[in-house]
Amino acid sequence: MHQAPSFISIPLMIAISMVLGACQVQYAHAPLLSNLSLAKNKTDPNISQCHHHWEKGEYELAFPFCTKAAGPVNDPQSQYQLAWMYGQGQGVEENDQLALAWYQRAAAGGDSDAAFRLGQMFQQGIATQADENAAIHWYESAAKQGAVEAQYALAMLYDRDAFANGDEQKALYWYEQAANQGTVEAELRVAQMYDFGVGTHEDDSKAIRWYTQAAKQGNAQAQESLGWMYQNGYGVNQYYSKAIYYYQLAAEQNLPAAQNNLGWMYQHGLGAPQNYQEAVKCYQLAADQNLSDAQNNLGWVYQNGLGVHKSNSTAVEWYKLAATQGNKNAQNNLGWMYHNGYGVTLDYAEAAHWYRLAADQGHAAAQKNMGWIYQHGNGVNKNEVEAMRWYQRAAAQGLADAQYAIGMMYQFGEGGVAKSYQQAYQWFVLAAKQKHANAQRQLAQMYEHGLGVEKDYVQAHAWYNLASSNGYDAGASYRDRLAQQMGADDISKALKLAHTWQSSME
Repeated sequence: MHQAPSFISIPLMIAISMVLGACQVQYAHAPLLSNLSLAKNKTDPNISQCHHHWEKGEYELAFPFCTKAAGPVNDPQSQYQLAWMYGQGQGVEENDQLALAWYQRAAAGGDSDAAFRLGQMFQQGIATQADENAAIHWYESAAKQGAVEAQYALAMLYDRDAFANGDEQKALYWYEQAANQGTVEAELRVAQMYDFGVGTHEDDSKAIRWYTQAAKQGNAQAQESLGWMYQNGYGVNQYYSKAIYYYQLAAEQNLPAAQNNLGWMYQHGLGAPQNYQEAVKCYQLAADQNLSDAQNNLGWVYQNGLGVHKSNSTAVEWYKLAATQGNKNAQNNLGWMYHNGYGVTLDYAEAAHWYRLAADQGHAAAQKNMGWIYQHGNGVNKNEVEAMRWYQRAAAQGLADAQYAIGMMYQFGEGGVAKSYQQAYQWFVLAAKQKHANAQRQLAQMYEHGLGVEKDYVQAHAWYNLASSNGYDAGASYRDRLAQQMGADDISKALKLAHTWQSSME
């Protein structure tokens, strides 16, 4: 139960009485006029003249009629119009206290617009002390009468994390009420709440429905989000050409996230022919609006010469712009540039700085890189135990490079762990299943020499074959050398085994 809202003070009541003569101020919960009284009121010429001039914007002419219609006649709509004139300083000197008082009179008579305005005044502390409980009371009064602005305002209040009475489920309810009346901002927020499970369980199909509604009204954020859903197959069948369609709609409204995503689609040939030059154009538009993801992507295309002349120094400039905004991908990439001296003077300490910033944000590749620099003492004091800790954090996220590194440390008894071929084998398998060529090579050697497993030339042949197909250049020669010691049946088994594994990794 909300606290009772505040009302006007006694001095203010006296001030209003001076304007209205004998009329006294009604409190917010005063009873409504009888139907008979209302019917008589509607025939009063002061009401018709008040409404007529007010709707035409003739506020000075409206003011005296609205004063009479609001006071002696007690017409709620006229009371609202009079309050509005006091609040806006139209037709009369601006007076927020009188505006507050007349809004309360109108709201007490059932005027939903007045109740909404009261919600705003109590929320913002206009002519009264800010009181969010009172704001909720009045917004809810208007919202229950179908006032869409009040429904949306009430939803936003419940949606605020800092608000003591925050309630995500109530927020969703009122957003949906406003969305059902076509409020595009509400449609977008309802979609987001279903998308991310805020105030409800995640429901991609409902998210799609509301994103689509908002997108049809031209909301760029909804269009971009809808593109993302189609790109990734969330709640719909994956459909790259539709993703591009929605990204283009949002990009035409200069939404940087959509421009960046559209660039990604062109870079990778998703839903359209691969076009590096078009990708660069899209990234540039978003990067110029300071979108860090786009700046990082520009760094990548310059580093690799995709659609532009290769320039490591330009890549570093873009990576720095993104990295200083806290973009973890850019921080890791910038660390890599310093680590290898690409576009900058080689500087292991600077590399370690950027790797750590990204790693502390949970970036798996940066965590693996931290492991590397601690293992080899690059820019930090050599510490194999610390290296193992970083490798394990990256491996827990499924990073094959880190899994392979842990396997190597177990194989040689480094990183504060005892030498264990069995443990090494387990880690190599995890990485090998992700097509990690070096891990596949290690498994082949373990089977060839019986390290931690029984010697098995069929398995060894298969793993050398896979390592070769995944980029280990010497894999084919090791496989062929081993084949000289195998019979035709075993070679056939090994080839079938390699084919089966390769298919399972697709």
